[in-house]
Amino acid sequence: MRYIEWQDWMAVGIPLIDADHKVLISLINQVHACIGDAQESSRLGDVLRALEEYTEHHFRREEKLAEEVGFPGLTAHKALHAHLTAQVREMVHRYEMVPGSTRAVDVQSFLERWLIDHVCRHDMAIKKYALGREDAEAVAATVGIADIRDNPTAGRIDWSALHILVVDDNSNFVALMETVLKGVGIGQVLTAKSAAEGLEILSREPIDIVLSDWQMVGPDGMDFTKSIRLSLDPLISNVGIMMVSGHGTEGFQQKALLSGADDFMIKPISIRELLQGLARIIDARRN
Repeated sequence: MRYIEWQDWMAVGIPLIDADHKVLISLINQVHACIGDAQESSRLGDVLRALEEYTEHHFRREEKLAEEVGFPGLTAHKALHAHLTAQVREMVHRYEMVPGSTRAVDVQSFLERWLIDHVCRHDMAIKKYALGREDAEAVAATVGIADIRDNPTAGRIDWSALHILVVDDNSNFVALMETVLKGVGIGQVLTAKSAAEGLEILSREPIDIVLSDWQMVGPDGMDFTKSIRLSLDPLISNVGIMMVSGHGTEGFQQKALLSGADDFMIKPISIRELLQGLARIIDARRN
């Protein structure tokens, strides 16, 4: 098994679809990075959950594009998407039931075969109908994970204007968050591997929301949050803060909020739940 590199032959020629495919390739490569890792099982859980949600996100956008351009094979294409979605869901379900029974190498093998078949055989069929149809692509671009959230603020948020800072000493989690946040349209995603580096970035970059892990080497997420809230610079002290942790007890959440965090999430993080949390923070700060 090896990393998949984006090749020119993979391009459908439709920027929206090609961008989604690049995100899927990045997620598949992150599955590859789990192979043989001492924490393979827990890392795989994070990636699988993101992969399941982003696959559904991509399929919905692609189907909307096909509908807008009058693609005659839409019904069959939807059936194929439903079959692939069911396979990915089953893979995630097996992992959730017995995490150790799912191997990253097997997951990557399936995903690599699926991606190549999906891109080379099925998506290329849409190409001649959708090329040059920027109007249809613009409509498809409005369909996303944000549309299926409960928060009423979500539809009014310009996600492309958001600047988010991800702070975590786990490089794999940082890479995953950077991939999915950019993939769902967040305008700028900056990353830091420590609280100190996070504070340095905050001192020079306009940030809307900080996504910080609780447990880090050196100052942890709570100390980092307290440092932000005690800053004399209002642009820093008033930044939104989402704290994440692999520990989900009620006590952890309460401590995070008391330290100054606006919201708290448990790993593995769902993309939908993460965006719901970001919307809650934005909503609260608008009011």
